[in-house]
Amino acid sequence: MTFEELINSYRNRINKASNKKEEVAKILNEINHLTCKHEPITEEQKLRILEKLRETVINESVLVHAQDNNDHLELINSAIKALKGK
Repeated sequence: MTFEELINSYRNRINKASNKKEEVAKILNEINHLTCKHEPITEEQKLRILEKLRETVINESVLVHAQDNNDHLELINSAIKALKGK
């Protein structure tokens, strides 16, 4: 699966979820256990995924749904901060 396909699959799952915050929590757990060639992905790779996912969710919130996504965006932001050590 390519990077863009991964982001799109996460985005689709969030969009379809009745409880977006819960779905984001599941996705964050999955990201923590992702592997590439049978090796865990690096912190930098996790950060790249999370930042792109956040960007995608924000853009859709503004452009498509015109809704407030603060609950599940806060989970993504917290995960990004944790990976950056802040």
